[in-house]
Amino acid sequence: MGGCFYAAIILLPQRFQAVDGISAERAGINLLPFTIVSPVFSGLCGVLLAKYQKSAGLVLCIASVFTAVGIAMLGTLSTDTSGLEPKVYGFELILAIGLGLMMPPIFFFIKVEYHDSDLGKSSCAI
Repeated sequence: MGGCFYAAIILLPQRFQAVDGISAERAGINLLPFTIVSPVFSGLCGVLLAKYQKSAGLVLCIASVFTAVGIAMLGTLSTDTSGLEPKVYGFELILAIGLGLMMPPIFFFIKVEYHDSDLGKSSCAI
C-alpha cells in the first residue's frame, strides 16, 4: 500500500511534469481526483466497518484488487509527449478507490486492545 501511495502522490505528478510537460501547479491540479476520492472512500469504508466488522477481510481483498488494477492501468500510460491523456483521471479514480478502501481495514486488523490494568503494569516496569 505504501508503494502505491508513493507512486500516486510523488511519482505521478513528476510524470505529469517530465513526460507531459506541464507545470508543477497543473500537476497538482491533475492529482485532485485522487486526493479527493481517496479520503471519501476511506470514510465510507470506516462507516461500513463500524456496522459490519466481519466484512473487513472482504473489503481488504476488494480494495487490493482495485489498487492493483489502478496501478497496472497507470503503468500503461504512453510516454508520448503530445499531452496528458484524459484516461489518466479514470486510472487515478480506480487507484483512489482501492487505496481509500484499504486504509480502514488495515487499521482494524492492527488495532491493539489493552486493559487499563496492563497499562498500569507496564508503567510500573519503566
